[in-house]
Formats: sequence, C-alpha cells, structure tokens
Amino acid sequence: MKPSRRDRLKPVEYLAFAGGIGIFSALVVLLVIREPIHALIIGGVAFIVSLVVIATLTLVANPPTPEERDDHDEPRGH
Repeated sequence: MKPSRRDRLKPVEYLAFAGGIGIFSALVVLLVIREPIHALIIGGVAFIVSLVVIATLTLVANPPTPEERDDHDEPRGH
C-alpha cells in the first residue's frame, strides 16, 4: 500500500507551521528589543516548543492502530 500525497506531506506541514511560529516570535522580539541574538534564540526556542506540542497533540488525536503498536509487551490485565 502506497501512502497518499497528503500523508507524505503531513510532516512538511507541521514543520512549516512550527517555522511560522518561530519566525513570528523572532520578529516580535526583534521589533520590541532590537537585539538580533535574542530574536534568534527566542525564535529557535519557539520553533522547538511548538514542534513538540504539535507532535504531542497529533499523537493524542490519532493514536496508533493495533498493527502499529509493538506487540512484544506483556498484556496489561492479569
């Protein structure tokens, strides 16, 4: 089974959205305090934090199917 184009481009959408948040944060800091190094640091931190939040929310919204889970774990029930 071949993944659809939408499935293949999904990670690019997440990176672009996180990049947009990082750039926006960097521009706000640059306009407010006019320090380029601080703008780069805040932009990088905002990019990483937003990427982690997006990935976490995606995992919560779309849990893995039973076939995707690792079946080597012991059963949870007794």
